[in-house]
Amino acid sequence: MSFLKNIGLIILLYCFALLQSSFLIHFGFLKFINLILISVFLINIFELPTRKSGIFLAAYGGFLVDVFSSRSVGLNLVIYFSLALIIKYILKNHVRVPFDKSI
Repeated sequence: MSFLKNIGLIILLYCFALLQSSFLIHFGFLKFINLILISVFLINIFELPTRKSGIFLAAYGGFLVDVFSSRSVGLNLVIYFSLALIIKYILKNHVRVPFDKSI
């Protein structure tokens, strides 16, 4: 089940990258919404701190943003990867959740 969920999230991040780079840039108020960053943040918040798929998805999402943008490749990958590591570190060491169920 986890493998299928990860494949679905990979496809969703790819669709968000296409939507963000081709459609949302034509609207002034939607230009600044970063769907992949929001998705990476939410995936890592709602995933168990011991699982590592959120970190992989963050790196993949950063790579997609780099590929579809005209800026240098690697900057968003490092930013999203670092964000995922910081979220995992904070959730693992400083937040206590009363249950061990993830969505």
